Amino acid sequence: MLYPNIENPKNTTLFLVLSKKEVPKDHQQLLVCLTCPNEPCYKQTISEFAVRGFPLKFTSLKGEFSERMPCFLQFENTGHSGDLEPLLADQHRQLIGSFDTKDSFSACIAGFFEGCISVGV
Repeated sequence: MLYPNIENPKNTTLFLVLSKKEVPKDHQQLLVCLTCPNEPCYKQTISEFAVRGFPLKFTSLKGEFSERMPCFLQFENTGHSGDLEPLLADQHRQLIGSFDTKDSFSACIAGFFEGCISVGV
């Protein structure tokens, strides 16, 4: 860590990854960048992916819609590959890539809680 505690209130940091390689679509999880202009577009995207067999696994922004910045949605890749292309035809949806579940955001977050013991009261 080069500069700890440099956060500002309401500060947002986005990272952009560029590659010349074709974006893979065949792993267990899909990462989609969503730039919807309104909340109905956001909710419709999540619904359409779920109906086609790509349920939402994780979302940025605490699950809330924001018109100021893009959302990053992680979907399980349990649908048919032919169903993915029509979903990505919308101008507000961009496939960032795919990856194995063990490398996912949700797996990373779950790792923080590994070893936690739940005690019943």
